[in-house]
Amino acid sequence: MRVNQRATAVLAAMIMLLNLPDADSQVYAGRSAGDRPGGSVMRQPSEFIYSSGESSFQTITDPSGKYLRLLLPGHHQTTETGQPEMPVWSRLIELPEGMDPVVSITEVTSRRIRFADKGSPDAELFPAQPARTKNQTRDDRITVKDYKTYDSKTLIGHDTVKVTYEGIFRGRRLVT
Repeated sequence: MRVNQRATAVLAAMIMLLNLPDADSQVYAGRSAGDRPGGSVMRQPSEFIYSSGESSFQTITDPSGKYLRLLLPGHHQTTETGQPEMPVWSRLIELPEGMDPVVSITEVTSRRIRFADKGSPDAELFPAQPARTKNQTRDDRITVKDYKTYDSKTLIGHDTVKVTYEGIFRGRRLVT
């Protein structure tokens, strides 16, 4: 199984240009005009500059084989049961009414990570496991694995950037 290193680095790389208000132009509902800071809503694009940081690996030994969990600081893991866990960078942001997100990806760099260089030439990426309730103990045993994906010799494709409308919270449109 080969893992698309661009997917590893860029899936998490949400470099988004959004029209967001600056911190001084937040809505101050219920406050008097004297409590509001000066300024107006900024109509210039805001930028998210992404850098993955240094990766690390957690070794997991299971009766079905040896696995590595790829960890990046500030990232979550994908949760599609049975599929390899991949790091994901996600941010919840406010999107002002009438504005749409514009995504621009520039200066993409990637590097190949070889498990043999990590001392585990026969290891595979750890497959995401079914969710557990909070009263269940964490268990790193493999219960579900998509063998079709793991036996494939092709690259695993993922969305590079995905903008999802999450809803309205206290009058503010939120997207991830």
